Formats: sequence, C-alpha cells, structure tokens
Amino acid sequence: MMNFDKTLLDYIGDISQIAGFKRYQFTSGRAQGVDAIDVNNGAGLQATVLMSRGMDIGQLSFLGIPISFMSRSGIVAPNYYNDRDLEWLGSFSGGFLTTCGLTSAGEPCCFNGKEYGLHGNISNLPAELVRIDEGWDGSAYKMELCGIVRQACHQNEFLTLKRTISTTMGENKLLIHDVIFNQGAAKAPFMIIYHMNFGYPFLNPKTELVLPLRETVGWDETSEKN
Repeated sequence: MMNFDKTLLDYIGDISQIAGFKRYQFTSGRAQGVDAIDVNNGAGLQATVLMSRGMDIGQLSFLGIPISFMSRSGIVAPNYYNDRDLEWLGSFSGGFLTTCGLTSAGEPCCFNGKEYGLHGNISNLPAELVRIDEGWDGSAYKMELCGIVRQACHQNEFLTLKRTISTTMGENKLLIHDVIFNQGAAKAPFMIIYHMNFGYPFLNPKTELVLPLRETVGWDETSEKN
C-alpha cells in the first residue's frame, strides 16, 4: 500500500492525474455500444468494469502486467448474446470476472420443461441506476462504483443484483460486494458462479500459486486425478 494524503494536492492540478474513474463507450466491432468504466487506484492497479455486461471486470492489470484472460471473442455487446445451448460461448469475453446466473449456472439443461443455456444471462444484462462516488474520507481517497442489474421476465423471475466495486487510492485491493434480491411475488431458483479468468503473462509455466491450503478437492474425476 502506498501512503497518499491531501498534501498531493500541492503537486497536481487534478486528482484524475493519478487516480479515479474514466467512463467511455466502445465504438467498433462487436464491442460497439458497450459502456465501460476504467478504475485506476494510483498505485498500479487498473480495471475495466463493463457496465453493459453485468458490471463484470474485463481487463485487469497490476503495474502494467495484464492479469486477465481475454477470449478470442473479444468484448462483445449484449445484443449478440444467444441463450441457446452452448451459444453463450460466442459472447464470452473472458475478462477477470464473468458472473454466471442468476437462475441457472453450469451446463445447459432442461428443468420443469424450460430450457436453460450455459451459465445464464446475467453477464449479458446492462447495469442501471449507476452511481460513481469518489472523494477524500479523512486522509484516504476512496472510490466507489455502484449499479443495479435486473434479471426479470414477465410472469416469471424478478431478481436484481446490486453490485458495488470499490477501492482506495494507493491500496492494491479491489472489493466487490454483491447483494441479490428476489423482488418477485414467488420463490425463484438461484445460482451464481464467479467465473474468474487468469491469463498470460500473469499465468505462465513459471507461475507459482502460494495458498495456505488444508485440502484440495477436484470438481470431477479428471481434476481429482490432477
């Protein structure tokens, strides 16, 4: 953590010189129309929040080193999303975080006569009621981005995801706080996966993962063997 305080203002014209949010829109290819907000914490941590895609995180880097895996599809606008079978993969951008859900996640299936595609549609829904807040809290410069993602279908589910992404200037930590509400009149199924995607050069043959593990369990026979 780097120690920043208000004495910085003696040396810079505007705080955006070193930290803050930058909002913009992609203008070409299948990414055209995607709203995004870049987060810069002033100490080497930078992230792109895709507001048109469930407030998921696309590119994430630290000290200029990319951490996210980005798929060959690139950033894809929600209007190209196809919810049938495995077609979700056609608009899967990868990125540091892709959220899966909210009523289904995992392999395509048929349940109670309804077809569910791969991983649900929350990552292809745009955020609304977006709020950006940044400013000094004592000696700390805090940044917060908040929005609501609505998964609703007439006479069916009405779930909302309230996502808050925050950081503090100089602190290399990005906090994601999600609250899911069932705003419908009836119970609704709920599933969620935080699909974290790490890529090169952060992930390479020489990468070491150091964790205080007590047990490692594979999710299927293949992973269990490895």
